[in-house]
Amino acid sequence: MGDSQVTFSVVIPTFNRLKSLPEAVESVLSQEFSDFELIIVDDGSTDATQEYLGGLVDSRIRMLTQENQGRCRARNRGIESAKGQYLCFLDSDDIFYPNHLSTLDELIRSNESYAAWCTEQEVNGGLKPYPSPRFNGRCVVRFKDFIRHNPIQLNQLCVRAEHCPRFPDERVPLSEDWLFMRMLTIDHDILKSEVPTTDIRLHEENTMGNTEAEEMAYWNVYAAELFCAGDKVAEHIKKQIMAFTHLLAANMLLTEGHKDTARSHLRRSWQYFPSNIQPLLFNALKKLLF
Repeated sequence: MGDSQVTFSVVIPTFNRLKSLPEAVESVLSQEFSDFELIIVDDGSTDATQEYLGGLVDSRIRMLTQENQGRCRARNRGIESAKGQYLCFLDSDDIFYPNHLSTLDELIRSNESYAAWCTEQEVNGGLKPYPSPRFNGRCVVRFKDFIRHNPIQLNQLCVRAEHCPRFPDERVPLSEDWLFMRMLTIDHDILKSEVPTTDIRLHEENTMGNTEAEEMAYWNVYAAELFCAGDKVAEHIKKQIMAFTHLLAANMLLTEGHKDTARSHLRRSWQYFPSNIQPLLFNALKKLLF
């Protein structure tokens, strides 16, 4: 990581997203707050992304190129080369509103004791709010909020550079953001603003929407196992995480009719945490029985 020369470093990883990348880039360049750098990491795109990037003329932009190695490697490269005091992330098919960095700057200045901050997110131009919980009136998001859910997306997050985790297994193509958030919040709380400053674009090419249930279930479990392999989490918390992850996998699989594999995940969930009776378990049992 380079010397701190700017306030914010914004990292955009991209792969074959030429249709949406220009809007994402423009949303960063149009920020009300001007002291930032934009790091775009092209993860081996085979469309005309390189031609588009070659035409960008702005001293705030730095471009990195790599062979296709996945967005975890792309984000890690952005983190490693960042010169900002604080790191922000943006997917190449989503956008920042013009107030994103200014809202974060104000939040940081008034709450400098934190290591991480975030804002609110909307979906498809504010047509509906992002379904994140309100944390029972709290504005502080803690590790316990990520045990069973992933309530904050990377687009919303800002992390002090020296406390920013790395993605530990760069092969992970799914659930890597949940893994990242757990790694961050095991050491640091996140202070949340309720001001909407980012927009997630749901479309037919979204990774989540184009992933088979079996693949999604596999990587969800793998990412949870990777996190639980560490020594910072108490054993009873690890069991809760793994029990819920296997329950979630079972529900995903049952949605596509994979009953045998789902039964295996239900058994694993029960082995980790026999008293884990909750709506997901009832949903899975109902899908198996009816």
